[in-house]
Amino acid sequence: MEFYSWENKPGKGACSLTNLKNVDDVVDIKRGRPRLDGFPADAYFEMNPDYPKDVNLEDVIVNRERMRLISPAFATFLQEHALNNTEFLPVTIKNHNGGTASDEYMIASPLDVIDCIDKDASNVMWNKIDKNLIAGVYELVFNEDAIPEDVKILRPKHLEMFVFIREDIVEAIEEAGFTGNKFYPVDEFSY
Repeated sequence: MEFYSWENKPGKGACSLTNLKNVDDVVDIKRGRPRLDGFPADAYFEMNPDYPKDVNLEDVIVNRERMRLISPAFATFLQEHALNNTEFLPVTIKNHNGGTASDEYMIASPLDVIDCIDKDASNVMWNKIDKNLIAGVYELVFNEDAIPEDVKILRPKHLEMFVFIREDIVEAIEEAGFTGNKFYPVDEFSY
């Protein structure tokens, strides 16, 4: 089964958000490490002041952390599709005036980090400081045999900041019409 990169594509008037506040070690979330236990109840994002007229809350909201911040309806949909090993971390979104735009959004944080990149077939640039991280991708190839059949969402080892979703789930998301999403096949992914 083919996988697709899960990216954001905000619509006209959609808000964008700044960095996640009141959460230590944000990198843990970006790398697919468990955070639900003890996650702060006062975690929040602020609407980006650079775009004061953009206030619409889409089903997936772009933010500086590159996290998958999703609406309650989208979270329910993903849970109903039995996504494997994914945490849903509750956060508040503050509007441009500092008030609460919503306290029902969640960060969808997949925890399965799978060593599925075909290093011989891919064209990547390795990070010079941390040799376990990829710093750039010119061509990405997955070794699909390394991905268990029941996995529907994953983070590839060496590229943990990025989330990939199985093709059948992508089709269901698009059919349901959830806003703010853009999906790219693995062979079109670049970074």
